[in-house]
Amino acid sequence: MLVGAGVARVVETSYVGMGALGLAKNMRREVESGRVKTVDHSESTAIDIFRATALGVDFLPNGTPLGTDLMTYNDGLVEITSPFTGRKFAAVRGVKPDFALIHAHSADKHGNIQLDISNWMDNSVDLYIARAAEHLIVSVEQIVSTEYVRSHPMQTILPRQFVDSVVHAPFGAHPCCCDSRYGYDQDELRRYYAASSNPSDFDNYLQEMVFGVKDHWGYLDRIGVYGLITNSTVTSTLSEREYS
Repeated sequence: MLVGAGVARVVETSYVGMGALGLAKNMRREVESGRVKTVDHSESTAIDIFRATALGVDFLPNGTPLGTDLMTYNDGLVEITSPFTGRKFAAVRGVKPDFALIHAHSADKHGNIQLDISNWMDNSVDLYIARAAEHLIVSVEQIVSTEYVRSHPMQTILPRQFVDSVVHAPFGAHPCCCDSRYGYDQDELRRYYAASSNPSDFDNYLQEMVFGVKDHWGYLDRIGVYGLITNSTVTSTLSEREYS
């Protein structure tokens, strides 16, 4: 979406796609035109750029890119030799983003971030990204009390000292999924994918779904879930007035 909106100049990752729908059309079009530059990684090196910084080191060794063109075109990968075994590795340079944005299940007002116990390991990469960044913004499905956080310590994956800001954003991962809370909105994903076929249709999509709503709550009303949230007794501890 950021690429299609024209606000991204460089994308550094291993893959940008829409799952079973295919490659991301905005990304492909802008890269082929030369308007967006890519820095390619394998999945493991894309993780290690954050993991290294989160662990407090400048790089991590990784064998995946050896023998591939990743070593040629990514200057953040340098071949090294282990001083212990003589084995060859790629040194993956760590990065420290100015800002990182992640999405989680819940947080209290102090910024203690929690994930639901079920499937929480699926989000473990987010912890490296969060700890590597200079500043961290976390959007969450639910605001809970500090008493709840204290009584469920195993769910806290990021204590408040790592967090700069918390944004209450129910269905903040829509139209994608949020593990254990809701699945993919396949109809909306297909509509988005069709709109990304050309710049004109995608601009119309942005006008409708991004610029055409006042705020996040307007977006929720647009996709038809606002009523479900405001009538729920479990989604949040915030009052209905705070929702609106």
